[in-house]
Amino acid sequence: MIYKILQTGDWHLGRTNHSIITSTGYHTKFLDTIEAVEQIKKIIKEEQINVFIFTGDWAQISKPNPQYN
Repeated sequence: MIYKILQTGDWHLGRTNHSIITSTGYHTKFLDTIEAVEQIKKIIKEEQINVFIFTGDWAQISKPNPQYN
């Protein structure tokens, strides 16, 4: 059996360097991450990924703002 694996990581949610707050109240970097997740979901479906692996840091700090949970 052949497994298709997709790996990603180090998203650092909550990082705001070079980011602005939009009219939605969210930083542009957070919105970029949401868009990237949507693209990942599309790839998983289209490529029939069997295993998704997330490595590294998902948050910029150890106690991220609850809006990122």
